[in-house]
Formats: sequence, C-alpha cells, structure tokens
Amino acid sequence: MLRPDGTTLIAVDSPTDSEGPESLLVPANAAGPLTVKVGSPSPGEAPGAYAVRMEELPESTPAERQVVEAERLMTEAGAGNREGKAESLRLAAARYEQAEALWRSLGNRREEARCRLSAGGVYMSLGQPKQALASYQQALALSVDRTDEPGQAVAWGGVGLARTATGELADAVTAQRNALALERGLGRVYEEGRVLNNLGYALHSQGELREALSAYQQALEIFMGLGEPQVALQSYRRVLAQQRALGDRTGEARTLNNLGVLYYSLGELGEALEAYAAALAIVRPSGDRLQEASLLYNLGVAHYGLGDFQRALANLEQSLSIRREIGDKPGEAGSETAIGETYFRLGDNARALDAGRRAAGVASAASDRRGEMLARRLMGEASLAAGEPTAALSELTRALEISRLLVDRADEPPILRSLGEAYLALKQPEKAAELLAQAVERARAVKAPARVIMALTSLARADRILGRAQEALSRAGEALSLIETLRATEPNPDLRASFLAARHGAFETAIDLARRRARTGARASVRRCATASEPCSGV
Repeated sequence: MLRPDGTTLIAVDSPTDSEGPESLLVPANAAGPLTVKVGSPSPGEAPGAYAVRMEELPESTPAERQVVEAERLMTEAGAGNREGKAESLRLAAARYEQAEALWRSLGNRREEARCRLSAGGVYMSLGQPKQALASYQQALALSVDRTDEPGQAVAWGGVGLARTATGELADAVTAQRNALALERGLGRVYEEGRVLNNLGYALHSQGELREALSAYQQALEIFMGLGEPQVALQSYRRVLAQQRALGDRTGEARTLNNLGVLYYSLGELGEALEAYAAALAIVRPSGDRLQEASLLYNLGVAHYGLGDFQRALANLEQSLSIRREIGDKPGEAGSETAIGETYFRLGDNARALDAGRRAAGVASAASDRRGEMLARRLMGEASLAAGEPTAALSELTRALEISRLLVDRADEPPILRSLGEAYLALKQPEKAAELLAQAVERARAVKAPARVIMALTSLARADRILGRAQEALSRAGEALSLIETLRATEPNPDLRASFLAARHGAFETAIDLARRRARTGARASVRRCATASEPCSGV
C-alpha cells in the first residue's frame, strides 16, 4: 500500500513468502488517495492474477494492532531472508522471534508455528544448527498439537537437516523418513522430492552410499516427472553457496559430493568429475578417510561411465585400500564389485570373477545382502561370458534369492535376464523363455526401458530356438520400437550403457530373424517350383 507521495504505508508478503491471500490493515486516519501495488519479490517472475477486496472494519483493538505488527515483522523477516547476507539473516531471525512472541500472546498457534519454521530455516542459513533444531522442534510440537500434518512434515524435514548438520546422523535419517511418510500421505509430490534429496544427504553423511544414491535417484525421477530436472541441482547449488560464504568446509565437501551424484544421474559426467575432485581436495587434508574413500569410489564410477576404465580402476583400487584400512566392510565389498565390473567390461573375466568372489565373501560376512547380491550377479555374468553356464547358474540363482529378500527389487530384471541366458547356453530354451518373460515384466514394473529392451531381445532369441518365429519377430519389433523412443534420451550413464548394449543386441537379433525368415521363404518357394509343370523365375 503506497501513500500519495509513493512511499510505502504498509507491505505484506503472505507473510512468509508463500502464495495465498494477503491482508493489509490500514489505519482509518491514513491520508489518501492510497495505491495498492501488487508484484513479485523475485525479479523476472511472470505476471500472475489477483483480485482486491476492500472492507471497512470497526475501530482496531489492541489485539488487531498486534496482528498488524506481527505481520509487519514477518514480512520484514522474509525480505531479510531473501537478501541472504549474514547481517540481514540475523535481523530476519530476530524479527521472526519477535513476531512469534506476538502470535503466542494472541493464542494463534498456527502463525506461531510458521514463525518457528521460518526461524529454523534462517538459523540453518546462518550456520547455527542447534538454534535451528530448537526452532524446528518447537514448530513440530505446535503442529502435532494442532493435528497439522503439512506443518509436521515440514518440521520433521527441518529437524532432519539440523541433526545432519550437528552430526546426529541416525536421528537425522529417522526425521527425514518421518517427513517422507507424511509427504507421501499428503500426496505432495514436489515436497516428497525435496525430502528425498535431504534424506539422501543424511544417508550419505552416514556413509550409506547405496541408500543415498537411491534417494537421490527417486528425487530426480520426481523432479523429471514434474518437468523440473534441474531442481535438485539448483537446490544443492544454493546450499553450496551458503556453506562457502559461512566457511563450512566439511559441509561444502558433502554438498559437492551430492552435486556429483546428481550430475552423474543426469549424465553430466564431466561436471560430476569436477564436483568429486573439488570435494576430494577439501577432504584429503582433513583426514576424513571414510569420506575420501567414498569420493574415490565415486570418481571411479564416473570414469567407468565415461569408458575410461584404467582411471576407473586406479580410483577404485585406492578406494578399496582405504576401506580395508578403516574396516569399512560394506564399502570394501562395493569397491571390489566395481573393480570386478570394470574388468568385466575390459573382457578380463578371470579378474572379474576373482573380484566378485572377494566382494561376496566380505559382504556375506558383514550381512550386507545387497552387496552380496551385486557381487554374485557379477560372478554369474563373468562365468557366463567365460563359457561356464553351470557355474553362472549357481551364482545367479543365489543372487536372485537375495534380491527377492530386499525391499528395492530394481536389480531383479538383469539377474533374471542373465539366468535366462544361462539356460539358453545349457540348451534349456523353455526354462529360459519363462525367466526372460519375468525379466521383461519386472523391468517394466520398475520403469527401466533399457532393461526391457535387453530382456525382450533375449526372449526373442529363446522364442526363435523354440520355433516360435512370429513371437520372436514381435519381441524384436517391440525392442526396436523402444530403441527409437529412447534414442539419445537416457541420461543415466549406467542405463545408457545398457541401452547401447540393448540396441546392438536388438538389431543383431532382428536382422538374424529376418534372414532366417527370408531363407525359410526361399526354401519353400524352391520346393513348390520343383513340383510345378513350368519353370520358376526370380527365386
């Protein structure tokens, strides 16, 4: 609201920077004419739609004047928070505290909780996680009392971030899982993605790299499904800028690693390598050997995705050495498996098998089921490539058994496909076709199109061996159709590698089927001509 001279009489901003109705209480003695100005605090925002309603109220009471003051304080706090400088952030925190006291005296628990949530965010930006935790816990208690599930979800997420920053990692993971359950129950998909990002951050800080990567990938799928594939990256860039401004080198290294993971998931491997290398330069002097090993592992995986297998091996070997040194058994198994997969890509099946055996032994001793499953899958595929289908069958069967005990069964389709290939090698096409049909079904269920293509291609081969020519052609045709849909659009390096392998196999199978069909047709034509009373032509 502007005075006749253009100066501001009163301003509000929702009052905590969220969209919704604005309430401006103007004193009756304000000289006019007054102007209402509506706009966005963020430059470059597209214009929106609004409606203005004017209403004359009775003379204001002390309580109403308190409401006006509380809203003014919150709007001022929001502006300071957006400015993001240390001084403006400290002022924002103070304003939220003052507004919260007014709302409490008025008995407005909803606004009191909103102040506490906003203050928690400001304290996190200031690098004061203990104060943030206290604010978030108070907001959580108020939201629980009011049975406000959206408020509880936001508060739990804040508690998780604060506990991650204070090193209370198990409690941080629990808090983020509570937030995730609430957001999923509320159906707020975008917020679910944000919580998954934060859960990944907490899990990574705890050293749970596989679970962290899973959380990041789920978040990425959500943001891509919403048409916002860069949202996660933008979020971490803001965190990184704040950590650098506050001199939080430990937090900076963790965020750089998370950025690397997200870049990798987007297929931006050069950026991923830069982020991992920058994080490693921070971590090495600090003596954090667990984090150093994790970063070396990630560097190795990124080089693997680029096809630079020698550099991948160098990084993975360093990671393995550190993980053995510090006694990180699940990490040791993961590094061994990654080394084995690299040798497998290089065509060195013997070394791949050796690494897989070591990984399986370590993972089994550490009760790391997923680690053992991945190691046995590697051993099965390496045995199959080495021409030992019976040995492959044993390892792949065990890998499948373990996979079905896990909550996340995304690794089941490639195991089923490899099992099908093993049965084909053992001249048991009916059993192979049964498993390959399951592989197709599971790959579709987990939305892994590259794996659908590979399973369809193998199933086409099984159908061909069984004499089901029409079914084989249908499978190969579907695989080729999927290839055209996916061409050059798959960002994830692992799945892109699978896609390239699937494309080659599908084309090879389709060509083979077409040739067989042509030869069959030619033979039939020759037989018909041999019994005809006139000579053949064009055969």
